[in-house]
Amino acid sequence: MTYDSLSLRHELFIAAATLGAHANTSEGFRQRDVKFLIDLFGNWVELALQRSPASFQNTQVLRYLDSLVAEGYARKIMKKTHPYYRLTRTGLLELLSRMVEKPQLSRGSHFFFLYYFVHNYGPRIEELVRTEGRQFPYALKVEVERLLNAADLLGRELKYARQELAKIENRIDYARKSSALTVSLLEKGMPFAQVVKEAERKYPYDLNSQKPLSELIGGLPEPAQRWELETGNLRRVVHMWAPEKMLLESYIHALESLR
Repeated sequence: MTYDSLSLRHELFIAAATLGAHANTSEGFRQRDVKFLIDLFGNWVELALQRSPASFQNTQVLRYLDSLVAEGYARKIMKKTHPYYRLTRTGLLELLSRMVEKPQLSRGSHFFFLYYFVHNYGPRIEELVRTEGRQFPYALKVEVERLLNAADLLGRELKYARQELAKIENRIDYARKSSALTVSLLEKGMPFAQVVKEAERKYPYDLNSQKPLSELIGGLPEPAQRWELETGNLRRVVHMWAPEKMLLESYIHALESLR
């Protein structure tokens, strides 16, 4: 892929806009058609925040389209002085795959756009794939149906969101237990270095294989060492992970409502 990082980060919108521009005309679409649809889709998604998901420049859209041509996913047609584009059948499938195969958990509203797009425009996209060539083999039909299955798309996102919820719940549990263990063992007179080792054994943090807890804590100034285990653990729960858990629960509830 030769297009830039902005296009890669927001490919859901640029891919959807390219599919939409292709669907809107049989004569070929222009770069400005894609740019408008990016702005339109972004406006739908980010209306409450009064900002679009990305500020694409015309040159970035052009670079994206030219990369599709270079990869065989689109054809460029020169009309007078302006280039027009048409997606190939493989291009239609490729863009659809790029959209639906990635979880959208970090930007929940983006998934709702994706679900809307697949659920409502799926039949039109399937027809485009069907007519972009003389044959529509069974294997291709199965792949298109898989990519355009809104129920499966929703199920995958729900599964991913629940997995992330389980992770954050486990992190909260470990933090609370590690804090309580530290207080309990210190009250019993156990040396602090041994307390850290015990916390590391029972409740290892996620990056413990890269830097063990004992090494991490040992590299801190002495006054901060006990604070991190006792108080820091609980503050991280209150200020970061408990609110994140609430957001995940709300997101899961919103996903379930789509059923």
